[in-house]
Amino acid sequence: MKKLLASAVLLTMMGAFPALPQDKPLLGSARTAVLQSDVVFNKNRKFNSNAIPFLYIYQSGLLRHFREVRSNPDIIIKFHKDVFLIGEEKISLTVFNADDNSVIYSEERTLVEEQNDVNRLVAHFLAKVKVERDLVTKAVCRRNGSRKKRVGSEKAG
Repeated sequence: MKKLLASAVLLTMMGAFPALPQDKPLLGSARTAVLQSDVVFNKNRKFNSNAIPFLYIYQSGLLRHFREVRSNPDIIIKFHKDVFLIGEEKISLTVFNADDNSVIYSEERTLVEEQNDVNRLVAHFLAKVKVERDLVTKAVCRRNGSRKKRVGSEKAG
C-alpha cells in the first residue's frame, strides 16, 4: 500500500506525464475525435461529484481543431475529474489512439476552478497539436519540394 501511495505522489508531483510515449505523427494528423468525460468520487461526499460538463469542453475551443464524431475517430479525448480525496482533487486530459487505446498525450493538474482548468488543459494540448501539425506540414512541403526538383530536372534533361 505504501508503494502504491508513493507512486501516486510521485506521479502527482510530475504534473504532466512526460514518461508516457507520445505518438506525435498521430497528434499532427488527427482530425476527428470522440469526447468523453467522467468522474471518480467518494460516495459519502455529496457535492462536486458530477463529471466535467461538456459545455466547458465545447467552450474551450477544442472543437475548432477537431471534428467530433460518434464512431471511427482518429483519437479519443477523455477528461477525467478525481474528487475522491478531499484536498487532493485532480483534473486530467488524456488522449488515446483510437486504434489500439495507447496513450498519446496526457496532462493532469490540481482542480482549482473547473472551467479554467479545462481551458488550460485544452490550451496546452492544442499547443502540442499545433507543433505536431507544423512538423507534418513541413515534412509534406519538403517531400513536395524534392518531388518538384526531380520533375524540374527531368524536364530540363
